[in-house]
Amino acid sequence: MNRLYQQKGFSLVELGVSLTIIAMVIAGVAAGVNLKNKLELNQVMEQVGHIGTALKTFKKTYNGYPGDMFDAEDKFGAADTNNGNGDFDLADTDETFLFWQHLSLAGLIEGNYNGTTDTKTSPLKNGVYTVTKTTSTGDIFISLQRTGANTGMLTNKQAWDIDTRFDDGIPTSGIIQAVDGAGETAGDCVNTTPTPDAYNLSNDDEEPCVMRFFIE
Repeated sequence: MNRLYQQKGFSLVELGVSLTIIAMVIAGVAAGVNLKNKLELNQVMEQVGHIGTALKTFKKTYNGYPGDMFDAEDKFGAADTNNGNGDFDLADTDETFLFWQHLSLAGLIEGNYNGTTDTKTSPLKNGVYTVTKTTSTGDIFISLQRTGANTGMLTNKQAWDIDTRFDDGIPTSGIIQAVDGAGETAGDCVNTTPTPDAYNLSNDDEEPCVMRFFIE
């Protein structure tokens, strides 16, 4: 029984070493997560750049927009796709899905798309790209959002990091922009006050931002 009282506990040095090792493990895990996230965001930018190049190549080759192409059935096979209406717009919902299918059938992007519901997926979990052609300016942008209708995908820090590294760092201008995702409170991603037109970096526990990449 006396032996129980003779057992030594951890010394302060041993305890300090153990805590240091635990801290290093935690720091290593955090660094690994940050590195993975950075790589995924870089992959997003590579994909967006590739989509932009694919769009330009398609227009040059077929003299029209993917998705809107009026003779797509003749070019790619009636059994494989459908025609757009050829009005040089992407206003119809079907055309925004045909956009990905036409690019794929032309061999300009990877993946198979049914032309009715499929969109291109992103490296980020549950992230997808959608395409929009604005009626007021004619610009085409690719949105990075969570699966669902215009739902936020990125934290403010992630959105700000992409915008700062590749554009002007302002969510309301330039070729990379951001908006509050569907269901978010106004200002969750893009400030309305006290510094409007800036990322709300104080909001660091949500993923409210939908990113928009203007490719034309």
